[in-house]
Parts: sequence; structure tokens; C-alpha cells
Amino acid sequence: MFRLPDEKNQLLITNLWLKLEWNDVNLRWNSSEYGGVKDLRIPPHRIWKPDVLMYNSADEGFDGTYPTNVVVRNNGSCLYVPPGIFKSTCKIDITWFPFDDQRCEMKFGSWTYDGFQLDLQLQDEGGGDISSFITNGEWDLIGVPGKRNEIYYNCCPEPYIDITFIIIIRRRTLYYFFNLIVPCVLIASMAVLGFTLPPDSGEKLSLGMPRVRTVKEYACCPEPYIDITYVVHIRRRTLFYMVNLGFPCVVVSSMTLLGFTLPFECGEKLTLGTLLTSDSVCMTVLCYYHTG
Repeated sequence: MFRLPDEKNQLLITNLWLKLEWNDVNLRWNSSEYGGVKDLRIPPHRIWKPDVLMYNSADEGFDGTYPTNVVVRNNGSCLYVPPGIFKSTCKIDITWFPFDDQRCEMKFGSWTYDGFQLDLQLQDEGGGDISSFITNGEWDLIGVPGKRNEIYYNCCPEPYIDITFIIIIRRRTLYYFFNLIVPCVLIASMAVLGFTLPPDSGEKLSLGMPRVRTVKEYACCPEPYIDITYVVHIRRRTLFYMVNLGFPCVVVSSMTLLGFTLPFECGEKLTLGTLLTSDSVCMTVLCYYHTG
């Protein structure tokens, strides 16, 4: 089970089980000499266990696991399956919102042992086991592939090993389709309806002004859907600003030309200053209302 509670701060909260297996030669015994006992449950603080932690943890306590008993068998094999709620950093890229996929890494490794002392290996090359996955209301889980990394640093001759799981999730688009995409399409279609009115009709302005103000509301107040400050990818920034600055300029210029082409008998013409002032006041009020 997982959720993205804070896309602005780019955090991922995951409820999962770790599975650690190792062999300790100091914990072997002959079961026939001890009444046929073949396995024991021992608290983790009573025996040695690998100090595997998540490197990219954002939790206040850093380690989010719950210390359960270690199952020790008479051949020295140890099984430690601690459940935990992990809060990890995740770089959110919502360039293609709401049709976006996210790849969040969870990097596990020993905190004090190098690769010569503690050799971490993936139990399954396919990655994490998602058979017990609980369906999320906002995201679909595509997969959790795993990778073993062996890194050499300039300071040290020995390797340092980590196991990195990549959680690949895809946003469910049904909610955003009906609450964001469909309204925008309907607003855009109103522009086409404006061309069906005769040029000397005074209803052109009445039809266009509500549409422009609604477009500005969606453009300046996107907080219910997405935080533009944190999610627009750097490669798309130019396109984003070009659309959001160029489109209003085209709309205002078109409305100004419309005002000059209206006949005198239609009444007093709206000047460019009047249009800009009214739209700015409306946009400010709407944004203030959304931000509280």
C-alpha cells in the first residue's frame, strides 16, 4: 500500500514488509541434542542482524520498521521480516499531468558495512513482491523492479552495495478528465460559438467575457489539481510560459479589435484599460478565494 500525500514536498509513504535472510554460523545446533527443536524466535536486539536502512528516508525517526522476532533455524539460517511504514523522497515530474507516470526509488543498504563485509543480494530478480498490493484510489501500481548497485568511492578501495527498488506508478485520470479536461474543452468550444454570431451582434462580448474569466480562473488557481511551481519539468518551462503569457495577449488583442469594430449605435465601447482592469480584479478575487 502506498500514497503520495504531499506532491509539493515530493514525498512517498509506503506500507511494506522487508525480507532479510542471512546465515549465522554461531547460531547452529544439533536439533537431536535439544529435544528436536529446529527453530527459535528471538528478539532482534539479542542477536546480530544486518544494519540495513533506507538511504533516502524522509522520516523523522529515519528507520520506519517495527522490530519483530527473528526466526532462527538449527542450520544457522535467520529470517527477519519487519513490517514498516516508510516515508521516502520522490522526485515528482508532472510534465504530462494528468497522464503522468512516476518512478520513485527506495534505496536500501548497510549503514556501516562495506561490500566485502556484507554482500547484499536480490532474492528475486523481478524485484518486489506485489501480490498483496492494496489498490490505491489515485494511482495504479505498474511494477516494483529491483537493482543491485555496487559503487566505489574515491575515498575507499572497497565497494559499497545497495539494493534499489523503483516503484512505478501511474495516475488514474478519470477524476481529472471530468473535473479538468472536460470543462476546458467546453470553455474552448465557446470560442467557436462566438464565430456563429453576426459581426454587428452585441452578444459577442457577452459570450466572450465569461469564457475569458473562466479560463483565467483555471490558469491562476490550479491548487485543487496541481502545484505548478513544483511539477513543471525544466524542459517544458518555456512552453508553459509561452502558452500562459501568449494566450491572454491574443485574447485581449482580439477583444480590443472587437470593441473598435462595434457600430456606434451599440452603445459605449469598452476600452483596453477597462477590459484589463475588470479582468485583473476578477482574477485577483478568484485566486484569493481559492487560496483562502
